[in-house]
Amino acid sequence: MRTIIITIFFAFVSIHTKSQSLIKIINDTYSNLDSITYTEQVIKKIKEDIFTYEYHKLSNKPEKSISDVELLDAITKNHNRNVHEISDSKILFVLNFEIDTSKISTNDYFRVNPHYFKFNLFCFDKKKYPFKYVLFYDGELDSYSTFPTFSRKYLKHVQHAFKVVLRRKPQYLLFCWSLPNSVVYVLNNKIYVYRVIQRKTYEMDEYLKLFSHTIRKVY
Repeated sequence: MRTIIITIFFAFVSIHTKSQSLIKIINDTYSNLDSITYTEQVIKKIKEDIFTYEYHKLSNKPEKSISDVELLDAITKNHNRNVHEISDSKILFVLNFEIDTSKISTNDYFRVNPHYFKFNLFCFDKKKYPFKYVLFYDGELDSYSTFPTFSRKYLKHVQHAFKVVLRRKPQYLLFCWSLPNSVVYVLNNKIYVYRVIQRKTYEMDEYLKLFSHTIRKVY
């Protein structure tokens, strides 16, 4: 009987230690964030992306050569609109992470993006609804508009999910490309997954046990 108790005790300590280690990684990553510089670099990255986009769009117009003035005007308008939307909203820095599906059973599955652009920017209005997302994938700018979905109905579910989660006053928001239909957050030093459509909350380890088949493999 004593052997069983000792085994259970050490198993509990091991799980608790891994959980605390994971939270420490998240805490350390956020504590190293220079939010002002990071936001400036994100805006710079968006401007570079706009330049590429506008250049190709204008240069592909039939029977019309692109002028420097035309290109500059298009870039400026597009860039200023994005900067205005970001600057006039409440920004939350959302840490990108991925799940190593080969290590779910070992509780060593959490991987923080190693690149400079490891945080997404989520912009919220005064009603705490997200209206703009600056998303990075593998360190590269992916999009800077609405949530990556083609369904307006699902987008409303996403907005509701974020409002529910923010009311709980989480320590951090997290984002994982391989976890569809979810909002991930840290509260009381525990990681939770809120399922968007089902409107149910699970601790991360429990979620992975129940829904591991839904995880998109990236490793």
